[in-house]
Amino acid sequence: MALLIPEHHWTAVADCRGHTCVRVINSKTKYIYFVNNKPFKLAAMDDFFNKVKRKYPNIYDDLKAIFKNAQNDSPQRSMTLSQIRAAYSQRTGEDFPVKGGTRTQMCFILTIPYVACFTSQIGTLRFFTIEAN
Repeated sequence: MALLIPEHHWTAVADCRGHTCVRVINSKTKYIYFVNNKPFKLAAMDDFFNKVKRKYPNIYDDLKAIFKNAQNDSPQRSMTLSQIRAAYSQRTGEDFPVKGGTRTQMCFILTIPYVACFTSQIGTLRFFTIEAN
């Protein structure tokens, strides 16, 4: 991947079926998404995510706890979206609140600091946490 942004500014990277997505914090500490090295505006998606976070204020804490409890701290110990949704339902007793397709759910989970994603050889999205420097 040849992004002109130093890797220490990256907060998340995902490879979604051939499209490399990188989330970067700009100088105003807002996220900018790049898909295949081109800026990608997600204003409508960001608005939707903000609504989800307002309605479910503990969602980040719940998802972080799910990753921590499952010890998903490396690609070898990663989780799929369906495992995350099932763990969320088991933890909260509610369905995973981010509706929509795989891409929408992937992008929401990647808004959590220090969560990374990759795809397996067959295209399954797998998530894990990375250690903060």
